[in-house]
Amino acid sequence: MKVGDVIRVDYCGDDHAPEFAYLWTGICTWTCGWKYTFLCDDGKFTTWTKSDLEMVGAEILAKA
Repeated sequence: MKVGDVIRVDYCGDDHAPEFAYLWTGICTWTCGWKYTFLCDDGKFTTWTKSDLEMVGAEILAKA
């Protein structure tokens, strides 16, 4: 994943934490290699770690 990639997160929490649901599409605007910041479809920025993105099954929709 790198700056300019379009990422999609579609995650519903599991039985132990159903309140953690994430649904967004965003473009990667910054990374240091283990943290990533995205400009999302709602116009807001969000920052995630690499391991959190892997945990929720983030997928690359389009590469820069």
